[in-house]
Amino acid sequence: MSMHKRKKDGAWQIFWRDQEGRQHNKTFGKSREAKRQAEAFDKQIKAGKPVQAADVEDLVQESGLCWDELATRWYSFMGGTDDRKKTKPWLWDWKEVLWNHILPAFEMKPVEEFAELEIVEAVARARPGCKDITRQRYTSYLKIITAWGVKHKLVKLNPLAEWQKEKEQRRQTRLTVQDAQRIMAVAPLHLRWAMEVAFSLGVRVGPSELLALLWSDIDWGTGVIRVFAPKTKTERLIPLTPAFMARLREMQANAKCGHLVEYRGEQLKSIRKSFKAACEKAGLDYTAVPYDLRHLFATTLLNNGADLAAVSKLMGHASTKMTADVYYQYMAGEKRRAVELLPLLKLPEAGAQAGEQEAL
Repeated sequence: MSMHKRKKDGAWQIFWRDQEGRQHNKTFGKSREAKRQAEAFDKQIKAGKPVQAADVEDLVQESGLCWDELATRWYSFMGGTDDRKKTKPWLWDWKEVLWNHILPAFEMKPVEEFAELEIVEAVARARPGCKDITRQRYTSYLKIITAWGVKHKLVKLNPLAEWQKEKEQRRQTRLTVQDAQRIMAVAPLHLRWAMEVAFSLGVRVGPSELLALLWSDIDWGTGVIRVFAPKTKTERLIPLTPAFMARLREMQANAKCGHLVEYRGEQLKSIRKSFKAACEKAGLDYTAVPYDLRHLFATTLLNNGADLAAVSKLMGHASTKMTADVYYQYMAGEKRRAVELLPLLKLPEAGAQAGEQEAL
C-alpha cells in the first residue's frame, strides 16, 4: 500500500493489493483537493474498508469541508464565475488573493479542526509583505466565509467566531484642488476626463459608479445625471452645473462608446495605475488615490457652506450621520460660527466689584 506523487505530472496516485493479492492503482490528479481525496481513499484502504472510486467524494464530505471547498461554495453563492466580466470587481479581486495566496498557505484539513491562531498565522505566512491591517482584512473575509458556512450547515462551527479585527485608523487625505490640477496637467487625456467627472459628480471612483456611467444616464432636459450605487442598491440624481453640462456635450461629440469615461473606444476598467503614475509625475510628496477625488468633492462643498443633508444625498450616503462622522471635521467655518455665538465668561471689573461691596 503506497501513496505517492508522480514525478512526470505531479498527480497523486495510490497503489494497493486486495485480499487476493491483485494489485490496483488509482490516480487523483494534482490539486490540493485531489491530494485530500487520495488521503481519504488511502485511510479507508488501510482501515480494511475497500471502497469504490465513486465513493471518494462521500469520504471527503464525511471528514468535513476544507477551506478550498468552503471558499468555492461561498464564491459561487455570491455570484462569482470564471469570467471576470461577469463577476463583481471586489469579488473577483478577493478570489484572486484567496486562491493564489491565502488558501495555499492552509493545510488540507477540515475547517473545524483549525484553531483561531492557526488561521491568523496562515494568513501572515501567505502575505508577509502586507501591512498588518491588510492581513486583518483578509482574516475578516475568512470569518465571513466561515460564518456563511455555519449558517448554511456546511461546517459545524466558526473557528474565527471570537476573533475581532482591530479598529482601523481613518486615512487622512491631503489632496487639494490645486494638487488635483497639478496631476491633471501631466495626466493622459482619459485620466484627465475621469478626474473631472469624478470631482464634478462626487461619485465612487471605480467600476461601480464612475466607470459605469452612461451617456444615456444624463437627462439633458432637466440637467441631472442618474447614478446607480451597487453598494447600497439605490439610485440618486445629481444636478449638473451649466459649465459641466457644456463639458459633457463637448466630450459626447467625440465619444466612441456609450460610457462617459472611455479608453480607445472602450469602457475603462480602472484608473488606479494611471492615477498613481500621474501623481508621481506631478511630484506629489504624499500618497493620493482616486478615492480622494470623492473626498475632495465633499470637503470642498462643505467648506463653501453647502448644506450637510444636501451633500449627504449627493454622496449617496444612507444617512447624514454617516456624512457628518466622516466629513464634519472639515467644516471649519461651521465650527468657528458655532463658537462665536458664545459670550465671554469673565468676572466683573474691579471698580464694579468695589461698588457692589459698598452696597452690601
